[in-house]
Amino acid sequence: MSNTAFNTTAWTEAALNAGKEVQAAALKAQALSFETVGALLGQHFETLAKQAESVAAFGREALAARDIEAAGALLGKGISTARTQAELALAHGRNVASTLNHHLESLQGLAERQAAQVKPVKG
Repeated sequence: MSNTAFNTTAWTEAALNAGKEVQAAALKAQALSFETVGALLGQHFETLAKQAESVAAFGREALAARDIEAAGALLGKGISTARTQAELALAHGRNVASTLNHHLESLQGLAERQAAQVKPVKG
């Protein structure tokens, strides 16, 4: 291929279109990243709200404990609360992993479509 092949109007238009497609894909990836970060923050806040409510309920019960039996029940409640918190943390971790996996699959799809569009221009 001679250097003059690169100076044609068709090649220039193809290169400009490929550049526009790369820019559009980058904007899609950025929007998807912002959406994923928003979803993760929403999950974090939801989990924190559940934990805060659980701790507040435990605190209210602790303040109401007046005798040894109530303290024993409170200890059982504390263990149960800790177990619940651990289960919430595990579920939250799974949600984060699932969200990130979906994000990566979406970015992979964008990259594959972009690669398919750019190959013919290189040709």
